[in-house]
Formats: sequence, C-alpha cells, structure tokens
Amino acid sequence: MRERRRITRKKTDIHKSSFQYRLTKFWSDLSTRMSYFRSETIGLEKIPQDSIVIFAPNHCNTLIDALNILRMRKGPTVYGARADLFNKPALAKILRYLKIVPLVRVRDGLSNVTKNYETMSEVYTVLGDGIPFCMFPEGTHRPMHSLLSLKKGIFRMAIEVDQLYDRDVYVVPVGLEYGDYFRFGSTCLIQIGDAINVSSYMREHPDEGDAETYRNLLGILKERMSELITYIPDDDNYQAIWDYTRIKTAGRRPSSLQERLKNNRTVISSVLKDLDNSDAASLLEAKLNAAKEFNNMRKAEGISYRSFGFKHPLLRFVGKTLLALVLLPILLPFAIFSALPMIVSGFLCNKLIKDKAFCNSVRDVVIFLLAPIEAIITLIVGLCCSVAWYDILLLMLSFFVAPAIAYCCLEWSRRWLSDLRLMFKPALCKKFETVRTM
Repeated sequence: MRERRRITRKKTDIHKSSFQYRLTKFWSDLSTRMSYFRSETIGLEKIPQDSIVIFAPNHCNTLIDALNILRMRKGPTVYGARADLFNKPALAKILRYLKIVPLVRVRDGLSNVTKNYETMSEVYTVLGDGIPFCMFPEGTHRPMHSLLSLKKGIFRMAIEVDQLYDRDVYVVPVGLEYGDYFRFGSTCLIQIGDAINVSSYMREHPDEGDAETYRNLLGILKERMSELITYIPDDDNYQAIWDYTRIKTAGRRPSSLQERLKNNRTVISSVLKDLDNSDAASLLEAKLNAAKEFNNMRKAEGISYRSFGFKHPLLRFVGKTLLALVLLPILLPFAIFSALPMIVSGFLCNKLIKDKAFCNSVRDVVIFLLAPIEAIITLIVGLCCSVAWYDILLLMLSFFVAPAIAYCCLEWSRRWLSDLRLMFKPALCKKFETVRTM
C-alpha cells in the first residue's frame, strides 16, 4: 500500500474576497479583455463543481497567461509564482494582495526547496475552502506553440491534497492560444479541457510506485493540454512547420478562434504524418525549406502574413483606406487620450525589457495602472472647473478605453502598410502561391 505522508494545513486569509479585491479584479479582467481584438472562452462547464480544482495551463505569454486564467471565471483564483519575485518586501505585499504565493523551483537550489512546505500548507487550506489554485506545470514560459517538459509538482500537490479531504481532487488542463505573442491587440482563445480525477486514479492504482504514478499522470495531462492548443512537438523543425502552417491558412476567415485553431491543427497533423512517412519525407523537406525561404523574404520586406491569401487584394486595400479616412476624425481623440500609457509602455519595452515576451504584460499593466489615474485626475480637474457632469463622465470613460482603441488602430495601420508594400512585390506573391500549392 502507498505510504500516506503527514500533511499540515496553515491558517490563511489570502483567498478571502473583499470589496477592494473584487473592484481590482473587475478592472483587471476588463483591461485584459480590452487587450485583445477578439477573445473567446470555451469549456467552462468542464470545471468540476463542489470539488477541489487545480488549473494547469500552458505557459507561453508571461503574466498575461495568469491574467487570462483569472478572467475566465467569476470569483478569486490563487496562483503560484517563482519565489525570487518575493525578495522585495513591497513587491511581496502587492503579489500577496493579488493572491499569488511563492514557489521555490529546483533551479533555485535544493536547500531552498524546503521553503515550499509552508507555502503548500497555505495552498492546501485554500483548496480545501473551495478556491481553485493555478499552477503552470511547465515551470517557465516559452512563446512557442509547443509544450516544455511538465513538472511533477502539480501532481505531488494534488496527491497530498487528496489525503487531506474527502472530496475528489481534479487537475484541469487549460489551453491558452494567442494570435500573436508579441503584438498588442491580437486574439486570445481560452479552452478548458477534460479534468483529470486524481483521487479516482489513486483509488484505482493503489500499488503503483510514486515514479510510475507521476509519469502516467503527467502523460495524461500533456496529451490533454496538447489537444487544446496549436501544438508542434518537433522543436528542431518548429519554425519551418509554423511558417508552412501560416502559409496554408493565410487569407481564411474562420467564424471563430476555435475554428482557426482547428485549421492550424489540421495542417500540422498532416506535416507530422509526412515526417513519419519515409516516402513523403523528402517532399515535405522541400515544402518546409520553401516555407522558410518565403518567411525570410517576407520579413525582409516587412510584410505581414495577414496580407496574403486574398482574392482581390486591391479592392481590400482601397476599402481599408476609405474606412480609415472616415474613422480618422473619430479615432484621433482616442490617440491623444492614450498618449501617456503608450509612451510609458513604449519606453519600458524598448529600453528596459530584455525578454520581448514580457512586452504585452507590460502594456497591460501600464494601462491597468495609468488609465484609472488619468480618469481620477480628469474628475478632479472637471469638478474644479465646473465642467458638466456628463462631459466629465465621457472624458473619464475615454481614458479607460483609449489605450485599447489606440493599440488596435496601430495594429490596423501596420497591416494597412503591409498590404501597400505587398502590392509592389509581385515576386513575393508568386512565391507565396508556389509554396501554398506544394
């Protein structure tokens, strides 16, 4: 029989809700949602009710991943983050207010890992009180359509919690699929997968050793997580496969983000099948090399994938231009209102942030912090100057939504300029069609 470890629970109030937290969560959810031109959440009904739930999302977009998990459901969620973030007392207080607890990783030194016992005791109390805990099983982020090796810590936690409570413990896989990891105003698809009943597994496999249990459960989790995202398991050919996928799906107008994901997975599945087929391998290599060559040409010309694959590019460009001229007088004030957040986030991303995967997180946090401050200043100035209340309200609302609108306009302008450049690159268009029909 499996040996039962002695687990303790620590009294904690980190998961207790308050008016301030609910207000902060409301604005955080809203500002994160405004960071995307399009966003969908699918599968909320798969989250077990009246059970202990641990969310297991893929980790590809730094802090934004946690913010999207937070907004996908009502109510609080407690998170684990790397322990070195808590070294500064002021930051540690902020993180705790946001319901984030420190997790020491093996890379931080084996002597420090024992500090996790106190944190885990607190997490067990949180889970026992019915609050979900979110843990990224990859351990670190990587802006790629793939998965790093999953760490066994998530199932060690689940098994220990199972020993404490009579309710079943579930690990719920979550897939985070982004249209772009680095550009603000892209798309975000959140998909909840089929939950893994860890308690049931333990009852059905009482004689399994720990190593075998972790290996089997991690295998199940990886399989279910990979079904929720665009998944390219081949790191050696990753970029070529992704380029080829984008070429094959360019110009399509899927009705939903889930359909777009399905289109990506169909192309990738075909490529992986050919990789395993020795007869098709040589032809596939030619396709991937052509896709890689096309991508290098495209990047050198500064042209987006989104400009390719349309039947009537000239009409599309003219329509975009006319629409821009009509909307310009309306959108110009929003550009002015968003100047400060855009300048601050631009400076931070260009001068201080080395890992560009953090840029979207920085932009979101800057909007989250500065928009309310600008709105409050507007309110004070408006009241002091006896401005009509409806004008004050309109200006305050403008400061809240302006950055999101401005970033969307910048992205739209980038695509417009890309369309313009492509009109003068017939050789690149021909190359695209050649690769697409291979």
